[in-house]
Parts: sequence; structure tokens; C-alpha cells
Amino acid sequence: MRRWSSILVAAAATAVLLYAVTLNGSLQVLGTLTASIVDFTGAVSTAPMKSGAALPASCAVGQAFFKTDAAPGQNIYLCTAGNTWTQVQGSGAGPVNPKPDPNYISLVTDFSTMNYAQASPIYAGGFMFARAVGSNYLSPSGSGSMPSALPAGVVSITTSATANDRQGWGLRSNSLGNGGGDSQSLYALTTYDWEIVVIFRYPASTDYANSNLVIGLLEDTTSDPNRGLGVRFLAGTDSYFTFYTANTMGDGYTSALSTGLAPDTNWHKLRIRSDGTTAYKIYMSLDGGAEASVCPSGCSLTASTTNSSYWGAIGIYLKTLEAAAKRVHLDYAHFWADLRDLR
Repeated sequence: MRRWSSILVAAAATAVLLYAVTLNGSLQVLGTLTASIVDFTGAVSTAPMKSGAALPASCAVGQAFFKTDAAPGQNIYLCTAGNTWTQVQGSGAGPVNPKPDPNYISLVTDFSTMNYAQASPIYAGGFMFARAVGSNYLSPSGSGSMPSALPAGVVSITTSATANDRQGWGLRSNSLGNGGGDSQSLYALTTYDWEIVVIFRYPASTDYANSNLVIGLLEDTTSDPNRGLGVRFLAGTDSYFTFYTANTMGDGYTSALSTGLAPDTNWHKLRIRSDGTTAYKIYMSLDGGAEASVCPSGCSLTASTTNSSYWGAIGIYLKTLEAAAKRVHLDYAHFWADLRDLR
């Protein structure tokens, strides 16, 4: 009899405990809690995920993290593969205003109008696409020929089959680098929100073997490397795509940081942005991965304010290091800026 009384008392205590959890979620648990239904709608406050300024070095698929120093609306990161965090690309913005707004600049190209080989300059969406170095046409090289096996809206930059041949193009706009000196460059105007995105790929593994690729916010010249910042892959130097800065024209790279992402034939998204809070501070990411910061000192990469006014174009430069033609495909590019307080 005493045994059954103990069981009934235990069952009643369990029922009371579950009732309390259902009412207000005020259960403290050390270890693992397993339940079919967990309802926190009546809780005074919740903190459903770990948070901080730095992503954890390791993670398991399904975990989430709130990054406190990310752009508002883009703070959540998900573990999509072992030890790999992927940023959830929310905007946090209100309803879209369909009317033209002079406070914003939005320049976009999907290259859909470039359906045959074209010489410089080419008007593509909101940009003027101009050749900075080399002599080849776009997709494919040659004069006036139709593209071969390229999807609509994809263009190809192609080197010649001569070792060290270098082809470079810039997406130019008066909104990128307005000629007002270093104090009016995009690097200085990081007190305003702006963003650059470029989507690119190598069509074949032979295209990243023995070749150099540089994409970013660059000086539009024949120099190698160009002043500016972005992502590169230098065969024989880099094992992975690498964020970099270059402060002086043609005199090498200032700083570099590996992305940990090896070159392949997939599409890749380079994002360069400002968060509108700090002059001379820029953020770069590849494929939504961890961002690298750029500033004169104390950031992931270093870039001086000097000569920043020359970073006036979205540049794409490809160089073959052997007697074989190399290609890089472009699918999309945009520049967006909120300059409402600058006018």
C-alpha cells in the first residue's frame, strides 16, 4: 500500500511541474530537457539562441547564433555544415516604396542585354562596362561573334592563350568614387549605408589552375595589382579565395586573409558593404560566410585612407600564367547606397 501511495504522490508532483511549465516556462534544467510541446508564449522574456560578437569556431548542423555586431536584420547565423556558419540575409527594412526616391542609388546589371561579343565600352543596366586592360571582347573573344553555350544573362571575361596575358574590366558609375578626393571616397562615406555585390564563377577547373583572379572595389587601371580591396585567387600563392587590400598601385598587396573556401566551378557571391556607422570601415564576405573588416588599423585587414578616392569601379581582372586561355563568368552585379543625408 505504501508503494502505491509513493507512486501516486510522484505522479501528482510531475503533473504540477508540467502544469507550471505550460503556464510560464519557469523551469530551470541542467543537461537535456525532452518534451513534445514547449510553449514559451507566456514567458516574460526568451533568449532562444547563443549570442556574441564572434561566431563560435565549431558548430553542428542545426545550431543557430545571434551575432550582435552584424547589420540589423542580418544578425542570425545558421550552422549549415560542420563548423560552417551561414548568415541569414534578412533586411529588416520596411515596405518597399515603388516610387523613385532620390535619396537612394540603385545600380543593377544582370548582363541580359549582352548577347554577342562586344567591345568596350558597353552599357549594362545602370553601369558602363569598360575594359581597363587587354584587348579581348566579352563572351566570347573575337569581333561580333555570337556567344557559345553561355546561358542568358551570363558574360565571360577570357584571356588569350599567351602566358601572362591579363584582361580587366570595370563596372563604372559616377556614384562610385565621385572625384572629390579621399575624404569623399566610398571608403570615407562608410558613415552611410552602401553595398556592392558581384556574382561570379570559373566555368571549369582548368580556369583557376595557373591563373590569377581579382574582383572588388578597385582602381580602374592597367596596374597589377590595382589599388583597392576585394577577393582574389592567385595560383601558386593562395590555397583558398583570399580577402585582400592593396594601397599602392602595382606595388603588391597590403594585407590578406584566407576565406577558407577553395576555388571551384560553383557560383560565388562577393559582398562589400558599409554599415553606416564608422568612417573608413568596410566589411567583406564571400557566399554569406564570416565577414572580414577593413579599416586603417584594428580590423581583419588594413587599408590606408590615402589613395582611397581611386577605388572608383567594381573591377574584375583575370590573368593567365601559362600559354592557355582562362575564363571567369559574371552573372550579376549591383551597387546600392542610402545617401539621404549627403544631398
